Amino acid sequence: MKTSHDNGEVYFNRGVSHIQLENYKEAVNDFSRSIELSYQPELSAFQRGLSYYMLEQYEESISDLELYVDAYPDNSDSWIYLALSYFNTKNYNDAITYFEKCINAGIMLGECHYHLASIYLDKKQFKKAITHYTSSADLNYLKDYSLFNRGVAYLNLNKVDEAKKDFQQVVNITQDTNLKKSAKDAIDKLS
Repeated sequence: MKTSHDNGEVYFNRGVSHIQLENYKEAVNDFSRSIELSYQPELSAFQRGLSYYMLEQYEESISDLELYVDAYPDNSDSWIYLALSYFNTKNYNDAITYFEKCINAGIMLGECHYHLASIYLDKKQFKKAITHYTSSADLNYLKDYSLFNRGVAYLNLNKVDEAKKDFQQVVNITQDTNLKKSAKDAIDKLS
């Protein structure tokens, strides 16, 4: 006779299969059932949080991933998804905390630096934005966008020569025609 624990395990395993098949709505349903049946509730919450993240339901993702982090604060598996979920909901202070944790742990460095730079650019903390865009460019993470945005940050600090150099690099390396046009237009305005 199957116990609720056995049934919870079935839902959990089926949820994992749904994630592999990119059926995230079904995965959410199965992990919810697994949680209801008290089968590995923190791990089920983590998997459901990932599924919510893939569905771009970031508030729900945060809620589940926070449950997991509360239970396993030193386990870095959820940090990047938590950071990105905070970023996507504009909860920048918490996003900064988790992006920095990821950087310190060596997790997805380029992406973390890029998103931190974007936050600092939005907050008009241009020197910090430049530092992080430099790191993401050095790590070849969205290098053309990193350089373009770093150029914007330089402009906000009235460092026109540095901005022009970045925009010229973008023109030289990007395959994105719209970004190339924006960089050329910026150079023309600064000349």
